[in-house]
Amino acid sequence: MRAVHHNDDIDRSVLKRRVMLYHQRVKERHAEAMRVVWWCRQWGVFIKQKHLLDKRERKDLVNDLPKIAEVHNDFKLLLKGFLEVDDQVRKLRSRLGKLARGNQVICRLMQVPGVKVVRATTFYAVIDTPFRFRSKQALWKYMGIGLEHSQSGVGKPRLHVPWRCNRVLKCVILGAAKSAIRGQDNVFAEQHERWLADGSSARICRRNVARSQSAVMWGMWKSGSEFDPRRVAVSIGGEPLTETRHRR
Repeated sequence: MRAVHHNDDIDRSVLKRRVMLYHQRVKERHAEAMRVVWWCRQWGVFIKQKHLLDKRERKDLVNDLPKIAEVHNDFKLLLKGFLEVDDQVRKLRSRLGKLARGNQVICRLMQVPGVKVVRATTFYAVIDTPFRFRSKQALWKYMGIGLEHSQSGVGKPRLHVPWRCNRVLKCVILGAAKSAIRGQDNVFAEQHERWLADGSSARICRRNVARSQSAVMWGMWKSGSEFDPRRVAVSIGGEPLTETRHRR
């Protein structure tokens, strides 16, 4: 038997359910978009998801389809499904933004480069309390960016990221790492460049940036402090920079 964390605050539980609903709707929007994209490709029309969001692009797309009524009706049906889910995503994101503006913890987390409303709110809602983790290494494993050892029989031990983790948090923090790296002018991008110069792969460097970001956010939440770039350099201390790919 293992202890499992449960929240006894109904408002926090409602927030968590709303956050998870938002991420579910985002996945559904992508799925609906892919249905339209692949359906159009069957008729020789190659598009991307961004083309479905622009009215002028959609008009040009209709003109490229075969001049058959049934084809156009099917396209309108598929497009309607995508636009409905997209509207739900926009409304949920707007509600999350309103909730974030009234929460001091979320506003502080948004000071971290690469972390905006959705990522900060997701981290806050899913983690629930920073004191549920005894160390940043435990937090990293829960988020799917930590390291653990495994060994099969007498084979060679392997160091890899855990397979069992919170997938939503993993996507959120890796997305934050990518945004910070692209931003260039921030301390996490500088970390990334140093690790690349040391010979680590881009995949490992990106994951190390995610570890650094999550450690900073966790520390800010625990201490109630503001973001301080000068404290980032020691946030990942002691974690190895190499790992082996985990294969199931």
